[in-house]
Amino acid sequence: MKKLSFVALFLGLILNLESCGNNNQTSPEAATRYFLEQLADVEFEKAATCATPQMQKHLRVLHTEWKMSNESEQQLLKSSLQTTFSSVKCQEADGLTLCDICCNSKGDTARLELQQHDGKWFVHQ
Repeated sequence: MKKLSFVALFLGLILNLESCGNNNQTSPEAATRYFLEQLADVEFEKAATCATPQMQKHLRVLHTEWKMSNESEQQLLKSSLQTTFSSVKCQEADGLTLCDICCNSKGDTARLELQQHDGKWFVHQ
């Protein structure tokens, strides 16, 4: 029974790693944009399709918090996930692919690390 559960979990992770919207994993910029847009729409499962297993764990926790929150708490969380950005620029540095997201209303930027697996890009942290 344990082996069957492990196989089901493994297949679920593989299926998640294989779909990130429609061809949104051909570049780190496209994967980043899709990920952020899905978070802004509070679509945690869709965002998870563009995330590494480690980031998927964080999204599951966030989704659980969302479901357990009352309406005013959900609105506060949703507003914190709203990311308005004008550009996404990715570059490789020290073997890492880092994407800088510009800019919020105050001009602040954010940075995400992405990983490439089998030619597809995934948000890692």
